Amino acid sequence: MFDASEAPTFSFNSFRRMVAERLPLTPRFACRVKEVPFGLDRPLWVKDPNFDVSNHMHRVALPSPGGTRELAELVGDLMGRQLDRRMPLWEMWFIEGLEDCHFAVLAKIHHCMMDGGSGRGLIENLYDLEANPSSPPPVWPVVEDKTQDRMPTDLELVARGLIPTLETPFTMGRYGLQLGRRGLALLPFLRGKNKSATPIDIPPTPWNASLSPRRRLSFVSVPLDDLKTARHDFDVKINDVVLALVTTALRRYLIGLDALPDKPLVSGVPVSTRDIDDTEAGNKFAIMFVALPVQIEDPVERLHLIHESTMSAKEMTKAVRARRIQAFAESAPPAVINLAFRTMFSAHLDQLSPATINVVVSNVPGPSFPLYCAGARVRAIYPIGPLMMGIGLNCTVMSYIDSVDFGLQCDPELISDPWAISAHIPDALRELTKAHGAGARHIAPCAQTAGDASRAGPSGAAPKDAQSAKSTNPAKK
Repeated sequence: MFDASEAPTFSFNSFRRMVAERLPLTPRFACRVKEVPFGLDRPLWVKDPNFDVSNHMHRVALPSPGGTRELAELVGDLMGRQLDRRMPLWEMWFIEGLEDCHFAVLAKIHHCMMDGGSGRGLIENLYDLEANPSSPPPVWPVVEDKTQDRMPTDLELVARGLIPTLETPFTMGRYGLQLGRRGLALLPFLRGKNKSATPIDIPPTPWNASLSPRRRLSFVSVPLDDLKTARHDFDVKINDVVLALVTTALRRYLIGLDALPDKPLVSGVPVSTRDIDDTEAGNKFAIMFVALPVQIEDPVERLHLIHESTMSAKEMTKAVRARRIQAFAESAPPAVINLAFRTMFSAHLDQLSPATINVVVSNVPGPSFPLYCAGARVRAIYPIGPLMMGIGLNCTVMSYIDSVDFGLQCDPELISDPWAISAHIPDALRELTKAHGAGARHIAPCAQTAGDASRAGPSGAAPKDAQSAKSTNPAKK
């Protein structure tokens, strides 16, 4: 989201011009996916000979009054549309019509192109460090590999894919052995006194079901300093506090639905495996499983249990990563994987198989300094993480300067109003502050644009716990 009150020349044309100038810093954005005939081998990246930035840049305006809820509804509609696989897998939507000279840009990028770490590098490559820079910003090194300079013929791809196909029995056998070794590495954590969270026997929730193509979003922000205070007050990590806020919000939502389980939810938490200066395109992360004790009433106890779970999860993730394993998608030919998925969906087996986790909660550190684009200041960065099969809720978090921005994406057929969850996040932080005994401090969420405070409260929001104060609506920062 941009504040253009001091940038009268900020427009779609100036933004598109800036993207066209900076995009060569990330060459993957000019590449498309080339499928191998008959699914004999995995697709490869090739440079798109017809690449044109204008094909990926779109302009749209919000209807009046142009508030945060209207913005979220529009972005949800745009997120529900699949990207065109015949072109590079990204697009940007320049959104006009927000109140108080605000604009928004939706950068919609397929996850195969980048994860949170490389996405952070993209943000800092595209934007400036001051409103009127005399020189471009420092460039993050973006390394490209496995990219074809020319479009190979289908015959070349078939010939190249025959060898991996013939090797399938051996690669699948190796995959089975690696999987067995990884299972043995997990046993000490499953048998220990403090068992780690695992994707086994997770409790049911309303959003763990088959997904529809539709998407719905909500946003909210809390001050970073208050998260740091809670971290010091309770001697935990920032990520523990983030997980505790999400846990409290989910607890109150589930109470409102009379669907609170009697055991913890299991969250999948992506953990970057990159070096600190690595912004290479693609994905480099592992998933650790963290218990979210929604059944516990005391917020401080919930936080400490989450801290114990994350510590155990980190040890388990470290032990598992020491037994390196090739991904299943890299072991079997795409034709076999695609056939398995088509069979599963046509037989509705995805509705019968249990979900592996309840919710994805991802925390990505963002820029600690202001960013600008064509003179307009970046006001907030709300991340939107993808939904996975059987998991109809994703909460992705990114810090920016002095705030922590939460972006929730859900399937509206499973969660009709994600604001009923996100509205509880600032209250959860207030609750932790009050529980420490220092008295409740004023924590003003900064998710709303001007004029939204009167309609920020979610319809049908879940009630708080009996001991908690009445929920307040998100208001203008």
